[in-house]
Amino acid sequence: MKNCSYVGCEAEESLPFKCKLCSQNFCAKHRLPEQHDCPRIGVYQTDEYKKSKISSKQVERERLIEKEKKKRSKRSQKVQFYDPSEQDRREGYFQPKDRFLMRSSFFTLFEFRQNSLNIIVSTAIVAILMSINLIVNTAINKSISFSPDFLWTFLTTFFGVIFIYGGHELAHVITANKLKVRHGHVLWIQGILLGLLSIILPFLVFPSYLIFKENESKTREKGLAALAGVIWMMVCQIFLLFAIGFKIFSSHILYGLYNLPYLFMFYLIFNLIPFGLTDGRYISNWNRRILWIILGINILLLIAVFVVTALI
Repeated sequence: MKNCSYVGCEAEESLPFKCKLCSQNFCAKHRLPEQHDCPRIGVYQTDEYKKSKISSKQVERERLIEKEKKKRSKRSQKVQFYDPSEQDRREGYFQPKDRFLMRSSFFTLFEFRQNSLNIIVSTAIVAILMSINLIVNTAINKSISFSPDFLWTFLTTFFGVIFIYGGHELAHVITANKLKVRHGHVLWIQGILLGLLSIILPFLVFPSYLIFKENESKTREKGLAALAGVIWMMVCQIFLLFAIGFKIFSSHILYGLYNLPYLFMFYLIFNLIPFGLTDGRYISNWNRRILWIILGINILLLIAVFVVTALI
């Protein structure tokens, strides 16, 4: 026989009820925690109690999962890859009619988180390839020797490409920022490798593309941002034609500028074809008439390049 532990109750029980909270014995009248004012009645509803019931293994497992998520988040912030298996992400950049580009493993796109890095890398690649092209042409042309004066020719080509191509990319960025349209640049991995052919051949492969992250909206803003870069490069080509035609610089500097009109005019004409990620696609979606006018002007400029260089 045991007495009830409730204060003031003197009932005796042969089979008393034991409280699971406070582990004391009570009679049938006071067996429930609420009936004997159990001091631990609220413990099981607190956060401390719930945490104490979680096993240490589960806590460690959750900690490792959270740590792995943070690592993946940091990696994704540094660089982003776009490959054919991630079709949903690529569809934001390619039109539905460009299914070949969306599914082709030949179009592997690469993007740094900082868009300035995408521009710097693509501009540096173009400048280096064009400068090496100059060295190769100089080695083949016996009338040009590698003299101290050749340094001016080399530097003219290198910084001329940076000024023209880099300015073309910056014109995209500045205009897009003013029009408040989300944009960026992606590097085309296979295009960079094909660009190595530019060392010996007179053409320039696209190392990067302008992209927009507004899906189907803001068609006019996209077209104007794409057009800004095209206009910049056209103005530079007109200046180069003027400089070469009237020989306003020394012969060493002019030789460094000589091939740039060819390379960039072919680049511009191809870039205006409304296909894939070219500037022509965005201009065509906005105003097709303006696209054909700009394309016609560039063809005339290309003819002018052949005429001017032939008369020199």
